[in-house]
Amino acid sequence: MRLASGPARPTIVCLPSMVAPSGPHNFARLALHLHGRRDVYALPHPGFGDGELLPATADLVVDLHAETIARAFDEIPLVLAGYSSGGWLAHAIAARLETRGIHPRAVVLLDTWLPGDRIPEGDIQEELRGVALNDQAFALMTEAQVTAQGAYLDLFEGWRPTAVNAPVVLVRAMERMPQQAVAENPDGEGQAWVTDWVMEHERLDAAGNHQTMMNEHAASTAAVLHQWLTELERPTELERPTELERR
Repeated sequence: MRLASGPARPTIVCLPSMVAPSGPHNFARLALHLHGRRDVYALPHPGFGDGELLPATADLVVDLHAETIARAFDEIPLVLAGYSSGGWLAHAIAARLETRGIHPRAVVLLDTWLPGDRIPEGDIQEELRGVALNDQAFALMTEAQVTAQGAYLDLFEGWRPTAVNAPVVLVRAMERMPQQAVAENPDGEGQAWVTDWVMEHERLDAAGNHQTMMNEHAASTAAVLHQWLTELERPTELERPTELERR
C-alpha cells in the first residue's frame, strides 16, 4: 500500500507491528509527514485480515515479504522500516534479500525490542488496550487480529537477528510508557521492553513514547528519519567528483 510520495531516495518500505491492531495504518501519520519528501509503502502481514490463513512458519512470512519486495521494487533503492515487533521482520527480510543479491540501503527499527525482552505480566486486555492508539482502535481489534498476534509472537519467539551488510538504525522513543517501566523479571534475567540491540547499529532519539512517537509526535519522528536518510545518501568526500571530473 502506497502511503506517501516524494522525490527523495531511498523509498521506505514499512513492516507493521505483529501486535494487534496491525496493518499499514500503523504508519499513517508518519507517512503523512513524509509526503512530498519521499515514497513510503507498507506491507500488511498475512493472517491479520478476516478469513486469511496464518503462516505456518516464521521463514514463510520472511520469504513472502522478501518475494513481494523483490518483485515490486526491482532496481529501486529502498530501506526497510519496522515499527515495534515489525522491526524483527524488517531485519530478517533485509538479511534474506541480501542472500538474493538485493541490498537495501538501510534497516530502520522504530522502537523495536528483541523477542526475549518481556512485557510485564498482566491482564492481556490491558496490554492490548495499552498498545492500541485509543479506545476506538481497541474496539476495532477483530478476532482475526488478536489470533494472528498470538500466532506471530509464537512463531518469532526464538528469532534472533543475524548480521546484515546494510546499516541499522534504532529510533528509540525518549519516554517509557507506564506498562513499559523497567523491572526485573521473576527469574532475575533481563529487563522489560528494553530497546537495545547488541549488534552494531546507530541510535536516534524520537520525541514521545512507544505510541506517541508514531502519532502525536509523528512529525518529529518523520523529520529525524528523513534527515538520517538524507545524510545516508549524501556522498562522502571520497565519492564526490573532483573539479576535473566535473569538467
